[in-house]
Amino acid sequence: MVNYASSKESAESVVKIITDNGGIAIAVQADVSKEADVTRLFEETKKAFGGLDILVNNAVYQGYRPY
Repeated sequence: MVNYASSKESAESVVKIITDNGGIAIAVQADVSKEADVTRLFEETKKAFGGLDILVNNAVYQGYRPY
């Protein structure tokens, strides 16, 4: 499952790379700062794959400070 907040095209590109190489993937839009979106994200994952085995979280917040 490829999660995206706003870039559907980029997520679909990643899904295509995965599927073109023999994998199985879907793209799901969800804002992970919203509980309802996260719930839907896991529901869509369960529906497509039967459940979740591994979660890789790569979300990051980067603040900038003057040096």
